[in-house]
Amino acid sequence: MSVEIRQATLDDAATLARLNVAVHSIHTENRPDIFKPPNVEELTIFMASRLNNPTCVAYIAEVDSVPVGYTINDIVRRDENPFKDAHSYIVVDNISVEPAYRSQGVGEALMERVYALAREQGINRVTLSVWAFNERAIAFYERLGFSPFQINMDKMLE
Repeated sequence: MSVEIRQATLDDAATLARLNVAVHSIHTENRPDIFKPPNVEELTIFMASRLNNPTCVAYIAEVDSVPVGYTINDIVRRDENPFKDAHSYIVVDNISVEPAYRSQGVGEALMERVYALAREQGINRVTLSVWAFNERAIAFYERLGFSPFQINMDKMLE
């Protein structure tokens, strides 16, 4: 199977919204207290706003010219401050692969393109967040060499 990665354009907002449903449904199922059920119309508007952001770069994975996955990434540049040196990194804000194409190299191809973006930007750090319930995603990221560097915790109050 050959996977082609291309940069998404504003015309791809509806495609990104449709591809988001698979991963968003996992979040809705596991944390309905936080996530709303997917609404493709609302997601399309949201994706268009993300694609209009100049620090956002999105990619679409295609197999036989059919979109099967995507990633949305933010280029972050931080100035020096009293606590930290100036630094830059790429945030993988969102990634999803259609269930029928998982474990076939699509996610890895998308991540390789993100690494290439980082190198093109002179950046040597890629970060992402993953929900603790998403064990499949955690295993995927660990297989790619990611490791925890910050832990977020929450407590539900009555």
